Amino acid sequence: QIRTASHKQLADFVASVAKTHSGQAVAEIIDAAFTQFRGVFGRTYSRFEYSGSADAETVFVALGQPAADAVESLPALLREKVSVGVLSVRGLRPWGPEQLAAALPTSARRVVLLRCARDAATADALVAEVALATLVGRPAAGICVSSANVFGIESASGIAEAMRGALGLESAGSAEELAEEQSSEEPADAAAAAVASDSDAASAEPTAIVSTALDIAKKLAFPEAYGAELVARPGERTFAVRVSTKYRMTPETYDRNIFHIEFDTRGTDLTYEIGDALGVYGCNDSAQVAEFCQQYGLDPEQLVTAARDGEQHHTRTVRAWLTHALDLFGRPSKGFYTALADCATDQAEAEKLRWLTTSEGAVEFRDRVADTVTYADLLLEFGSARPSFLRLVDLIAPIKPRHYSIASSAKMHPGSVHLCVVAV
Repeated sequence: QIRTASHKQLADFVASVAKTHSGQAVAEIIDAAFTQFRGVFGRTYSRFEYSGSADAETVFVALGQPAADAVESLPALLREKVSVGVLSVRGLRPWGPEQLAAALPTSARRVVLLRCARDAATADALVAEVALATLVGRPAAGICVSSANVFGIESASGIAEAMRGALGLESAGSAEELAEEQSSEEPADAAAAAVASDSDAASAEPTAIVSTALDIAKKLAFPEAYGAELVARPGERTFAVRVSTKYRMTPETYDRNIFHIEFDTRGTDLTYEIGDALGVYGCNDSAQVAEFCQQYGLDPEQLVTAARDGEQHHTRTVRAWLTHALDLFGRPSKGFYTALADCATDQAEAEKLRWLTTSEGAVEFRDRVADTVTYADLLLEFGSARPSFLRLVDLIAPIKPRHYSIASSAKMHPGSVHLCVVAV
């Protein structure tokens, strides 16, 4: 039987075992538990896991969530040719100096502990233990041990900045600003080359993962380890409420359809003041989504993990992406026509898509807008342009909330929100 446990529960368990077992025995029990976990879930864990350059000179040692964030920050540092690595420690004590030192690459000359302890005494003790482990396990290496305080930092970007600071690198934001300043001083032909490069990058396949049901189960079983959460719309504060009342306020003979709608907000944290607006997320018609999946050749039940514009990764089925996240039946911009042209394998279709974005094709483009030609219509019309689903996540605009002025007072109607909506 496997169940989730908090860090405190795990620490208490290790402490209780340590009372009756030697340090090496406790380590062996932990290793046996990891082996059993691998047999059940297929994922390999060990007390020390190294990630990064094989010839790293600087190695960051971290525990818990900072370790996961540090590993996530590694690719950006490695792209800058920084010789660096991260040693994730999954068992705090006992860890054995020889095992910790053996997990470090032989090229390591500096170890930086990402300490996240609340009090200085505990943090200093951890630094001392890492220093002792490197001294005992690698006595001739002369490894320098230091630390960087990351207590209170709850984002991967914050951990990345702390790592850059420890490495003596400028912040990622400063580097981007410098790049922008340099690009503004480039001659016209260099600027044109840069635009072409950006276009190539935009057409590249986005980083995304096709997930399995087992992947999702592991993330839901161990949300702290994976930094996962089960929410309707990641990054946004939303509420699932029930429509309790809906009726038409105007007579059938009146040319405007005005409805009174009430939402039951009891059991939620939704609060509002007079003058606030309520944002309501719509969704695409399930039958139309199913028809599009069939015509485009998509498996609606496939689980896909992807991120839009650097956002946190979201995991949904293809059906859920197209129903609740992507505005598949919305009107595309000219940028989508251009991106679709880059994907077309038929020369005539590619030229037609590009022509529609020019001044010569402006009249037909306006007609398409007036006729409400959608993303789905274009994807099915130009059959040789078949971006992968992961690419579609980047190209299709997200479903945005429609905001309505609230027509009630929370003091007069506690536990409900009223709207007065005109159907057009």
